Amino acid sequence: MGGSTAQAGKETGRGNTANRSCGPDALRWLSLLVLLAAGWMQQAQSQEQDESLKRRFLQEAPGQWEEYVRRTGRLQGKYSFHRAMSLHNTTFLEEYEYKSNDNGKRLTRVYERNEGESGTKEHDEEVFGINPHYAFQLGRKSANSPWAVRKLVDLSKESGPERHVSMFELHARLMAEPVKLDHDLLGEAVGQPTFRVVRCQTIQREGEELVEVLFSYPHEENPRPPYNRAQSGTLVLDPKRFWLVRSCDLKASSGTINKQVKGIVSTSKSLPIPKLVAREELWTFTAEQVAKGLPANNKWANREEYDLDEPVRLPDDEEFTLTAFGLPEPSGVEGKRPTRWYLWVGLAGIGCLVLSAVFAWRKRGRWERPEKPRGSSTMSRMLFAGLLLSGLTLLGLAAFIYFAPRDAASVTIDQPEREFPEAAAGQSVPVTFAVHNPTRQAARIVGLAEC
Repeated sequence: MGGSTAQAGKETGRGNTANRSCGPDALRWLSLLVLLAAGWMQQAQSQEQDESLKRRFLQEAPGQWEEYVRRTGRLQGKYSFHRAMSLHNTTFLEEYEYKSNDNGKRLTRVYERNEGESGTKEHDEEVFGINPHYAFQLGRKSANSPWAVRKLVDLSKESGPERHVSMFELHARLMAEPVKLDHDLLGEAVGQPTFRVVRCQTIQREGEELVEVLFSYPHEENPRPPYNRAQSGTLVLDPKRFWLVRSCDLKASSGTINKQVKGIVSTSKSLPIPKLVAREELWTFTAEQVAKGLPANNKWANREEYDLDEPVRLPDDEEFTLTAFGLPEPSGVEGKRPTRWYLWVGLAGIGCLVLSAVFAWRKRGRWERPEKPRGSSTMSRMLFAGLLLSGLTLLGLAAFIYFAPRDAASVTIDQPEREFPEAAAGQSVPVTFAVHNPTRQAARIVGLAEC
């Protein structure tokens, strides 16, 4: 019996040992299952939030981008692009100024190119203007040179020049920089069947809540602008401001693009626009191009500055004419004709003479009556004399305005460099110039002696 009791004690001891060994393992497995379940629920919730934000992005952003592009058509002011390219140590500067009203528009462009390795420099300035009556293109090679007419089109006989159309389209694309993917509009890219949103999530940056979109966009890259080389990348968008691009990292087939918006300001009508955009691009040349002497990589550093607004008061119509640049208005083009002051002055003089004659005729009999008070007769004679003298003076002034000599308009015609026949020292060589005068008015040729 004692043996049975001992045996029972041994069995009980083994059972307690088994319980002690199994308890912690069960707890560990249970804790692991709870953690896995919590992680799965958190992942499911995160995926649901991601899908919800993705749907919101695809539903809201395209309409907001379209509205933004429409409103940028009202922007006026100045903007510039400073670009530096590692290839040949080349720098570029492009400065633009845009003005418009209900009757006209004008785009001024300054272009500079400096190649450090060869010392090549280029400078050119152009103005593209259009009003209801004519379109004009001006140009000059330095800021101190006078403007020269490069093109003038009578819009009553011809349509607007293609160069004008392309330049104003370029301006519209540049204004849409905050809603572009590379150089193409984001709305057009997102609407393509190959564009796919991989992930969409909210992030915090400098106290602002933004949306980060990871996308893929496999497509054939267009070699001509407006081109879009981005095959994939990450966009950081501002959902509170038209879903504008605040930064992006893009990958193309042969390079990368990084863009950062350094500041957002609002116009007088609460349209958010960038103040400064910094862009860096790195492109890799092919083995065939490297074999021809090109480096392995070409790096671009771009700085884009904007000083734009939606003006409350639009520019006057004269801002979109040749007169705004010190050039005479073209003759033969329908539009606002110059006032012929001699006609108005002459008519005023004739009117004064007619009034004096009528006054003298009506008062003639009264002057001859002796009973008429002397003071009244004197006043009548003075009034008659004043009208007569005023009429004669105005007629003389009208004749002076009409017959006064007029100086010929001074117009600079932009001519390319020409090669002239060689001549010995002291000898002169006759040279014939065929110059087209687009104003069709008497003009002096500036820059040639004895002309």
